[in-house]
Amino acid sequence: MIAIAFAVLTIFSIAGIYRWKYRRNSDLLQGLLSPTNTSSTGAANPFQTAIRKVEEDRGPETGNKAKVDVPAELKLYKDKKRFLAIQVAAWLEQKYQIPHDFAELALMINRGEFTRLPALGSSYILYGVGIKANDELTHYDQKTGKSIPLFSSEIELENELRRLEGYLKEMETKARDLKNDLARAPKPDRAARKQILAQIADTRKSIEATKKRRDIIDSFYKSKDQRQLMINEYAALAELARNFNGKSFDLNDANSRKEFKVDLLSSLRAPALTRLEEIALAYQQKFDRPLPITSLTRTKEYQRQLGEAGNPNATRIDIPPHTVGLAFDVYTYYMNAEEQQFLMNEIARLKREGRVEALRENRNHIHVFAFADGHPPSETLIREAFAKAASGANIGEEQ
Repeated sequence: MIAIAFAVLTIFSIAGIYRWKYRRNSDLLQGLLSPTNTSSTGAANPFQTAIRKVEEDRGPETGNKAKVDVPAELKLYKDKKRFLAIQVAAWLEQKYQIPHDFAELALMINRGEFTRLPALGSSYILYGVGIKANDELTHYDQKTGKSIPLFSSEIELENELRRLEGYLKEMETKARDLKNDLARAPKPDRAARKQILAQIADTRKSIEATKKRRDIIDSFYKSKDQRQLMINEYAALAELARNFNGKSFDLNDANSRKEFKVDLLSSLRAPALTRLEEIALAYQQKFDRPLPITSLTRTKEYQRQLGEAGNPNATRIDIPPHTVGLAFDVYTYYMNAEEQQFLMNEIARLKREGRVEALRENRNHIHVFAFADGHPPSETLIREAFAKAASGANIGEEQ
């Protein structure tokens, strides 16, 4: 059994939460206007029509401003750790493989372990899934928790190392010049000295970041065998990308690479897809709107990146629910009280029936975790999950 170590969750200030909320909505808009989700048909595009329905004005009291009666089933337990412990226990029951990075997730999808969801389903819309998947392709090292860049060839690897060395020399020269500028700057001229000091600080950050990247690449590509394994991993990923879900992606192109990652993250295991479609259909039939879904499956690496990017919902435990492939998040930001109440009541019913675990979060989302066999894990497994968290780490409400 893989050991599960619950890490302490970061506590965010109220101001930080609102900054995240603003950035999230901006990112959602930008992500929804990506090439993956648009077409030349403009207003006739079904995806854009669905977006307009999701974002249609319902008055000032929407999202968390709406006055709703949250069912007990969608609130935290008295012991806040139980919420995540139940989901970890459900994973213990199934012993599902967890995708650590995009290469692993691609292979698992290719083997049929996950089902790929279209951006617009018959009753739901993927509303910003993968909005932070902008980075290069990397290998996630489980031991160190580090992301190591993948290269297509020895030539590309050597070119990157030369680029880093050249940039490092350039920044070190700049740092020395700025230090000399500071020495020459009159002490009474505080504004000039402050500006130079700020430039020095930025340059030092660039130097440290460059050294960190260089050292990570050196450490994981130092042996010939390890180097070939990393290059082979890129080759396998590129081969899948050439014909993935009926589409071809160029991993050398940043936009195409992001579309590929979004496609990978737009997936669920079959039991979760069944629950999602059940909830979405009920909502769509009642309100004639697609249900907006913001998160589906995540890799462990992507989960970590979301946390580092400031997402207070990205939990930092060893087995985050979204990496299991059974969790999805419903976005309630635009919904009025009637819509939210209906939705929560539907999900509460499923929880009473033992089909899902769920929580109405404080940040305009409802988190839903589907139980693979249609029933919650045993109390024995839940206690086991608790025991593995006995180090005292807080596994409270964050997702």
